[in-house]
Amino acid sequence: MSELFFDTPTGEVIVGVGAAALHINPHAGDSLAYLETVTSSTLDLSKRKLPDIEAEVDASAVPLHALIAHKEFPYVIGDYPELDTKNWGRDAYIRYGRWAVQVMAAAPEAQARVTSRLTRDQLKRLRVLGLGPRYEKIGEEFKTLSNYRQEIGIHPGRLNGQYANWSRQNYAKYGAKLAQRLGRKPTINDYIAAYRDPKYKGPGPGVIEVRVGGIRDLNDMIGYPDITKWDTDDYVDWGMRVSKVNPGRELTTSLISVLSRRKRGPSIHPIYQHFDSFPSFQKEVADGIMFQAEDEADAVNRWLAAYDKLVSNKILPVPETKLSGYDKAIIAMRHRIAVNCLPNTKNETLATIAAHTSLIGNIRRASKYSVDAGQVEMIASSLGVFDFIWPPYIPTKEFYVSDEELAQEQAKYRRYKQRQRCSRA
Repeated sequence: MSELFFDTPTGEVIVGVGAAALHINPHAGDSLAYLETVTSSTLDLSKRKLPDIEAEVDASAVPLHALIAHKEFPYVIGDYPELDTKNWGRDAYIRYGRWAVQVMAAAPEAQARVTSRLTRDQLKRLRVLGLGPRYEKIGEEFKTLSNYRQEIGIHPGRLNGQYANWSRQNYAKYGAKLAQRLGRKPTINDYIAAYRDPKYKGPGPGVIEVRVGGIRDLNDMIGYPDITKWDTDDYVDWGMRVSKVNPGRELTTSLISVLSRRKRGPSIHPIYQHFDSFPSFQKEVADGIMFQAEDEADAVNRWLAAYDKLVSNKILPVPETKLSGYDKAIIAMRHRIAVNCLPNTKNETLATIAAHTSLIGNIRRASKYSVDAGQVEMIASSLGVFDFIWPPYIPTKEFYVSDEELAQEQAKYRRYKQRQRCSRA
């Protein structure tokens, strides 16, 4: 693959250097056409010195991998046209991911490290440049970054030993417990110290990177968001989580101010910067909750029908106790995951696995430990049932706002407005 440059005035990808360089406009025609063009040649990992990004960042053409990796990324959403990915299927996302890995592999000073991983920040920056989909779309398709990495051919190695049975929820609970013990947001040094301490012996940063995407992603899961990295979808997702913890309560500026002061969410100002108005933010959150509920209800109905068919065909036993429709749907989901992970396994074994909650551990034991947690989660993601089997961790205590706190914040706002009126008088 020839070295790629990004033409900052036009937003085009330039293959090679010089007047005869091939320009590819990813916004014209098939949005995947440029992937086929720039990956058609052999990957070139030459050791030659590249232009200094500090000097090149204001120039016309910047080495693409250097721009993506640079600590002071100078662009934001809206600077370049968004890539049209509305017709992308799973295969398109996989092809895109392989292209992105090759882009980052062109950095000669970090070949051994970069080629083994693809980070959320890299994917988000490619999207800002108009060279990739929204990160959230990748999440919808593959559920976790580790699943996506495996699909595109990045295999960081199996996780054996103490954490091999851990789901993402286990990691979230571990991070929340560490934060509670520290009384603050855990840093990478805190996770390293807990990993080395025989008393706590938690997973190290490398394991966390493979399973949940890194320390920042884990801290975000437990209610310590890094607002500086957020885009519009992150704000909506945060608003949905907060609304679920505070049912029946409107997502007001006062409620957000309370959480912002706790460092559990954004202040009002960046919300205004990302949305046309505060009511439009509220509407997007409400719509997101409504659409999510509709999707979940449809999924439960489909899997409930699958459960009834499994029972009627005597693949699953008739339940001894009365089960809700939701519980039946979950059993059908577990059964399908087990079937995919354990081909040629007896129906009795699959039915036993489906009936119990410790899905990862049971599948690993039945496979004689040839299947790991990441593979089980990847199957669940491909079936669209990940969040049913392992409901997302929501930091309830951290996101909950009491009536007293809300009243105090509203009173503070009224005093502020009163002082403003007096100062104008």
